[in-house]
Amino acid sequence: MKRRAFSADWRSAGFSRGLMILLAVVVFLPGSAGENDVTAGSAGPAELSFSIPEGMIPNVGVSLEEGGLTVRLPPGAGVPEDIVAESRGLAVSGNLHHEPDGSLRYEIRLAYGTLDQVLIFPGYLVLRLRSQPGAGPGGASARQYHLGVDDRIQITVGGHADLQTLVVVRSNGMISAPLVGEVQAAGRAVQELAGEIADLLEADFLVNPQVDVEVLDYNSQWVLVTGQVVSPKRVFLQGGTTLKEVIAEAGGLTSFAGSRILVAASLEEAGGGRPPLVVDRRDFEAGRTHVFPRHGSIVNVEKIDYAFIQGEIRSSGTVLLEPGMTLLKAIAISGGMTEWADRKHIRVLDGEGGLPARVYNLKRIQDQKDPDPLIEKGQMIIIPRRFL
Repeated sequence: MKRRAFSADWRSAGFSRGLMILLAVVVFLPGSAGENDVTAGSAGPAELSFSIPEGMIPNVGVSLEEGGLTVRLPPGAGVPEDIVAESRGLAVSGNLHHEPDGSLRYEIRLAYGTLDQVLIFPGYLVLRLRSQPGAGPGGASARQYHLGVDDRIQITVGGHADLQTLVVVRSNGMISAPLVGEVQAAGRAVQELAGEIADLLEADFLVNPQVDVEVLDYNSQWVLVTGQVVSPKRVFLQGGTTLKEVIAEAGGLTSFAGSRILVAASLEEAGGGRPPLVVDRRDFEAGRTHVFPRHGSIVNVEKIDYAFIQGEIRSSGTVLLEPGMTLLKAIAISGGMTEWADRKHIRVLDGEGGLPARVYNLKRIQDQKDPDPLIEKGQMIIIPRRFL
């Protein structure tokens, strides 16, 4: 397909922090004209593609946020399967949210990349990313392990079994390497340390030495896993460890796990200030979320939430809010309505009392004429009695 688009400078158009794309348009962001070329082996540039149903282009939105961007998509849109791989490491996570009206909100966290261009064509949206100035190789850095204090490593020199050495990174970040003595290890990638030792050996001792460094015990980088997991504890990272692997190491989710998993970058962030990354449990379990927790992150699996139901219902009381709980499901698991229930005027009250009651016609929902609304934490469902 031949792409036809026109360009617009986001500054002259009056945009300060966000973009809302309503037409087939290419938006060139500052620096996109090659001023930050990406060398071979570094991250990006990369394209992320989203499929858009026919006639739904006006419902597409892209906004720049602190540390990333948010893509708003119409119902039925398709998102990248592996955001980290497709972005070539420029993005570290993608979190998909399903809105009550059926639309999608896709939050992308960027580590080494920034948004370069937004392109919309019939049937799809394309986001072009580029590496930020001074950023390391995103694809490699997201997965490379950087050594730290207390890591236990094995150094092997090919063809020289007598030089094999087991060492632990000391509190000053140093190790004692075979023949060459003290070498800085903390903060270095495994491959970088192996290269440094090889250079030192070649300078004074060996010809073209082949050095391998293997981490035997990962002890320096960790994530604290709390909340509704089987074994809340500190989990050590092994380079590129995913959120799913971290939670699996903590024994997995309990039966009381709620609909959200919170990932804060530090104890300070968990206690206030910058909001944590919110991961939807449905997306997490379906493999649609790609998050790489960093050293010191706090992962908290929230407890299952409750809503309440009363009135002309066979079993009034609390409703456990499993992921995707809707009005129809809440009524069904509560035993169904009595014969005196007014099906056309079911009220849902906001849990905090800040919004007026919303009224739903159950028959229209069952006939798929109206959407089946999601039930949220603390909401009260009231089934009124009908009058003859």
